[in-house]
Amino acid sequence: MLAVLGQPSGSPVRVCRFSPDSAYLVSGAADGSIALWNVNSMKLY
Repeated sequence: MLAVLGQPSGSPVRVCRFSPDSAYLVSGAADGSIALWNVNSMKLY
């Protein structure tokens, strides 16, 4: 499965990493904001 998830702030994503169990993805944007996503549900926390 492939999905495109935008940074909620609209700022360009500069880094992203999966949790050790691959259940979550965290992204960091150029404006310093971060987003935490549940990979299975695609829910933003």
